[in-house]
Amino acid sequence: MATEAAETACTLINRAVAGYLTAERTAASSPPARRRLRSAQQSRLGEQRDAAVIRIASITEAFCADRLIDEVEAEMDLPTAQRLLELWQSAAINATSSWKSQRDHYKDWLGIRGISWDFVMGVATARNSIAHGLGSLTRMQLKSRKSTETQLKNASIALAGDRVLIDASSLRSIATGCIAHLLAVDEAVSTRSR
Repeated sequence: MATEAAETACTLINRAVAGYLTAERTAASSPPARRRLRSAQQSRLGEQRDAAVIRIASITEAFCADRLIDEVEAEMDLPTAQRLLELWQSAAINATSSWKSQRDHYKDWLGIRGISWDFVMGVATARNSIAHGLGSLTRMQLKSRKSTETQLKNASIALAGDRVLIDASSLRSIATGCIAHLLAVDEAVSTRSR
């Protein structure tokens, strides 16, 4: 059974997809626009789709980060000495600073293994392309293109040249995969032996 926080995260992800799909249906049912306006309409849909991907990735990342820190804090007596508290806060920030760091700290701190992080890392790669490369691979991603392509492939996200391709179907897949991931994390934390 999922925690309330996991259910809330799933609801937010589903809302992000529904918002885009509603905009897509509205655009499809609108009277055809003139050629220049049609491309602006398609551009708006692309922006909404990109915003949905960013939102889905952010919700998933925030859930996983919060779940990790909440579980560790529940097991420890938070230090009352100011310096120890500062050290913990720094460690908590470091543990949640990237997907790789979260994966490693779930394993190191909570002993959680067996969850694949490849899908969400692929979604994060797409999100970074959208947010920092305006839909195209960033310089850093181009520098390690093979690795970037593998990460995107792990999330079933295609490339056309250097451009990330996400349509309504892949957006649904991204949402479904992120929900599956955060529910797997939630279950692993809830059922682990302490």
